[in-house]
Amino acid sequence: MAQYSTSSWSRLCRSALVALLAATSLVSAPTASACACGAPAMPDGVDATATQEIALVSGDGRTETIEMRLALQSAGDRGALVVPTPAPATVSGGTAETFTELGWITKPRVDTRRRLFGFPNLIPLMGAGNPGAPEVLGRVRIGPIEAVTLRGGDAPGLQRWLSDNGFALRAEVAATLTGYVADGWSFVALRLVGDDLRGGLKPVRLTFPSTELVYPMRMSRAARQSQRVTVYALGHHRVERTDADRGRQDTTLEFAGRIGAATHDPRLTELSAGVGDYLTRITTEAAPESITTDFRFGRAATDEPYQRVDVEYVADGRTALTTMLTAVGALAGFAFLVGGAAVIDRRRRARG
Repeated sequence: MAQYSTSSWSRLCRSALVALLAATSLVSAPTASACACGAPAMPDGVDATATQEIALVSGDGRTETIEMRLALQSAGDRGALVVPTPAPATVSGGTAETFTELGWITKPRVDTRRRLFGFPNLIPLMGAGNPGAPEVLGRVRIGPIEAVTLRGGDAPGLQRWLSDNGFALRAEVAATLTGYVADGWSFVALRLVGDDLRGGLKPVRLTFPSTELVYPMRMSRAARQSQRVTVYALGHHRVERTDADRGRQDTTLEFAGRIGAATHDPRLTELSAGVGDYLTRITTEAAPESITTDFRFGRAATDEPYQRVDVEYVADGRTALTTMLTAVGALAGFAFLVGGAAVIDRRRRARG
C-alpha cells in the first residue's frame, strides 16, 4: 500500500490489512514514497514514516472488506493516502487486537534441534465544482484519521480535486489513476488530522460491493523500490493468487488452516461465523516493474493446512574441548577393542 516519508505515506496499504502504505516517492514533495494499495500524499515539511504494512481481506461473494492496520511515525499532521476500490466503500474503524491475534495464530512453528556435540551446523537449511470532479459520497472521522469516499468524474477532474484538497500526487503516480477511473473504480482518501502521530493508528475498514477478493496494487507501479505485501484472506476455503502478475513476483504461502476454534478476538469470531473460518496468509515481494494488475484471489486446489516451520539449532551443552575429548576417547576405546581382539585371535592360532 503505501509508506510515509518526507511529504509521503509509504507502506500502509498491505494489511490487504490489511496494511496500506508503502515506501517510494509518490507526492509532489522531496523524498516522497510509493505505495502498494494506494497513493500517499503529504504536504511539504511533514515527516512521516510508515512502519508496517498489514491487511486482512474477506468476502461473501457479494461484498468485500479490506481491513488495514496503519502504523507510522509522524512529527506533523495532515498526511494523506488515496486508496482505489472497485465500488464506493463504506469506511469504519477496526481494532488492533484483530491483527495481534492474526499474527499469533499464523506465527511459524519452531522446531528445536540439538546440534551434535556443540559443533556449528555446517549444512545449509532447506527450506464538485470543477468539470470532471468526483462526487463526494461521504466523510467519516476515525480517531486522528478523516476518510472521504469519492465516485465518478474523469482522471483530470479527480487529479484536480485531490490537488485542491491537499492530495497532490507526483505526475507518474497520478497517471496510475487513469486505469482505475476507466474501469469505473471509486476512491477513499484518508487524511491524518492529529497533531503528533507516533506509533500505531486505529485500523481502518473499507467495505464495498465485489464478487471476488481483490487487493489494489496498480498504483505501486510508480513506486521507487520493491514492495512487500502481506495479505490475510479469510473465507470458506484456502485461497491463492490468480492474477496475471503472480508468476512475475515472489509469492510465499506462510499459513493456511481453519481458525474457528482458535479465535478469541470478537471481530475474527464474527468473520469466521459469517464468511468462513479458513485463513490464508500470503506474502509477496514485488518489484515496481512487475506490477501490471491488482492482486486477485481465488479458491486453491486443496484445503490442505500449512504452517511454516522455523528450524532452530541449539548446542547440547558440551564444549568444544569436551567434544574433542569424547571423540578421542571413543577412538581409543575402539582401538583397544580391535587390538584386544587381534591378540586373542593370535593366541588361538598359536594354540592350534
